[in-house]
Amino acid sequence: MSERYRGLRFERKAPKWLPPVIFIGVVISLLGILLYINHTYDEYLKLDYADKLVIDEFERLLRNEINNKEIEDLDLKNKTVVFISEDNFRVFVMNSKKMKNSLFNQKVKLSDKYSFDCYKVSILNPEVIKLLLSGDTPKVGKTYKLNGEEVYYYRYNRDNNIDAKYTSDHISVELVFNMYNYYKQKDWQPVLEISSSMVTKEIYEAYTDVFAHLSEMQYELGKETPDKQKLGEYAYQYVRAIDKMKEIDPEYTNKVLYRETYMGVPRYYSINAAKVTNYNFGIMYYEKEQNVSFSNVITTINAGGVSKSFLYERGSYEIGALLTETLDYLGVDYMNVISQNSKDNKVTLYDILVDYLDVPEDL
Repeated sequence: MSERYRGLRFERKAPKWLPPVIFIGVVISLLGILLYINHTYDEYLKLDYADKLVIDEFERLLRNEINNKEIEDLDLKNKTVVFISEDNFRVFVMNSKKMKNSLFNQKVKLSDKYSFDCYKVSILNPEVIKLLLSGDTPKVGKTYKLNGEEVYYYRYNRDNNIDAKYTSDHISVELVFNMYNYYKQKDWQPVLEISSSMVTKEIYEAYTDVFAHLSEMQYELGKETPDKQKLGEYAYQYVRAIDKMKEIDPEYTNKVLYRETYMGVPRYYSINAAKVTNYNFGIMYYEKEQNVSFSNVITTINAGGVSKSFLYERGSYEIGALLTETLDYLGVDYMNVISQNSKDNKVTLYDILVDYLDVPEDL
């Protein structure tokens, strides 16, 4: 060998086409693994605890063994729901009338006690990817489809929606709340903004009477057999307290009454979902304490335990749910009346109470 080339190293360069081919091969392998995984664990008993609970609670809602009229009103038997796990990205399609086994879909083997078909759908399904990119919850007024049929989707995780106690985030509770909003409130007027500056000294003082009467209603409803006459009397006093608040600031009062209706009715539906699925949740339920009395609210605010914003934020859910339960127990067909809400018509729970109790405008 010539001295000129002695000691030189010659390297063979890889062909330019090799890296892309390797990348494509890796992608194809990963896709194949994901599709394979979707077609395994196709039996209920092989699923993890969270996924089993999702299937079980949906079955309880569909079966509705206690014949709860609020759950019946949602007509879940005629709706297809897509459950998306944020923990393992498993996707379950329940109660589909059209889905069949395919490359992306695998039917889950359930026992005969289940009244619906359940399919595990690969996250690689383009329509599933579209749902994932659609946001945390379905947008009211927008239609979502999978496999040629309209669906409602719900995203869940074990920490917030499965394991947590006494929470409105529990899967069946939150699902029903959101579905009521999506299906029942799509034509309602939007909730108007309320600021803390609107809670003046006079309004805050008026809340003292309001919460006193709410507490009386709550206590009566908590009895094994509530007295309808007493409940009606407490509700009457609540209405009169609201009328005094209206005299102070009708704009604020009307805003908060509608907010209580908009948030409270679906909250009452979701509390009934908890009953149907045997989950412990109700009005004024918190992680550390349950069934907190409305009479404690003003005292807690005065002590700095919670902000005054509770009155029109979290309080709207609780007050609205209590008013709805009151109407329900008194035998008022609140569902029919509340369904009259539209973009041109606003109906509140307060309005329904006034009509039922035949409260005069002036004492």
